[in-house]
Amino acid sequence: MRITSLLTAFCITAWSTAAAQHSLRESTASYLLLNSDRIASSDHVELVPGKPEKHAGNPIMVEDKPWEVRYGDLSANVIFDPFEKFFKGWFSPFIVSESTAQAGTAREAGVLYGTSHNGELWNKPLLDLNPWSDGTKTNILVREAYGASVFRDQRDASRLYKMIYSTGNKLATRTSADGIRWSSATDATEATEEAHTSAFWASDRREYVALTTMKHGDERSIGRTSSKDFVKWTPVTPALKGLTAGQQVIALPVLPLGGVFLGFPVIHDIEQDRVHTELAWSADTVEWQRIAAGTPFIENGEKGSYDWGSAFVGSVIAMNDGVRIFYSGSDDVLSGSGKGSLNLARLGVDSFAGYRAAEGQTGTLQLKPLPYHGSKVRLTADIAPGGFVAVSAEDKDGNNLISSTRIEVGGADVELETTIPKGTKDLAISLRLQNATVYSIGFK
Repeated sequence: MRITSLLTAFCITAWSTAAAQHSLRESTASYLLLNSDRIASSDHVELVPGKPEKHAGNPIMVEDKPWEVRYGDLSANVIFDPFEKFFKGWFSPFIVSESTAQAGTAREAGVLYGTSHNGELWNKPLLDLNPWSDGTKTNILVREAYGASVFRDQRDASRLYKMIYSTGNKLATRTSADGIRWSSATDATEATEEAHTSAFWASDRREYVALTTMKHGDERSIGRTSSKDFVKWTPVTPALKGLTAGQQVIALPVLPLGGVFLGFPVIHDIEQDRVHTELAWSADTVEWQRIAAGTPFIENGEKGSYDWGSAFVGSVIAMNDGVRIFYSGSDDVLSGSGKGSLNLARLGVDSFAGYRAAEGQTGTLQLKPLPYHGSKVRLTADIAPGGFVAVSAEDKDGNNLISSTRIEVGGADVELETTIPKGTKDLAISLRLQNATVYSIGFK
């Protein structure tokens, strides 16, 4: 059972997210415990990935236009616009494939646009920006753009939307005020042909970061480039490799959240020619740590299903009512020509990975002192029947502020022994857990 509780000075109360639906979660709302830099010591616990739940209505978008010929390794860029209150998507599939290309022409990727009010039902606006060969209006915004990354940069109104993508052996950039009409392309830096790219503003570093596919011989991995102004970019340098040459990392979508950068390494299993997505994190976007390397974050479906051949995460959105994961799927191997689709999975708030108590054991987790602000302490955990999480906290002088307050399934209105004084700057929190997994600590 999911428990998200607020530990106040007097009681523990269940935290309701019903009123917070369709609002973005603040990236600093909590501290994710998957960040090992926050852990002072641990015993009888292990870090395990969360378990996203696939949307029962998958697939949520399919190849139903003449220019939509391959969704299987789609670069899906989905955001929730906090001002217009709906989802926007920029999708980068192949719009011309070997089977549809005219003689003497190569396959081609482009950037397509879509909108949704709930993230489940999608509309493909037909525009006259890039008509199809027969004059039909399309939702194509940009042509000859592979593996594009699109994000909203609220700091820069005239260039509110930014795009970086692969064209030939280069990365190129474009900007837009509305996300629909884009500037002409500007060369950014040299890169691998047909690279998948993920870009974002890293506020702590005061720079734009792009993580893109690199290729050395037949082996692909992830490289990193950065820019202070989205114009001048550094050369691409290595950032993340696969565990073996047979498990290659071909993309790395990123979500800044909870004091870290969450990464979703997209893994191509060379022998099986299938794709799945795993989990990683970084404190600085330079050094990356894998979480349960080799374990899929989203499981591929059964043979013949919409995501048997590919479960390729494109975008992850943290909202106050939970996490939405948009990923492309295919019922065929990566090099095949099966049916591709856009799909949705959900995850509880902050539940990307957490510390789980060993079976039959009481686990302990001692956190390094955290900067304390607000009047409440928030814990997010999954607690099985018969399990519990006990929370205690001290200030920097060793004064006991929370005395082993125990949270159980259905537990509420539990008295605390002390009040957290005003002016407390740091809390050293200790957790004991049994039949439970803890994901994050936050202040409210």
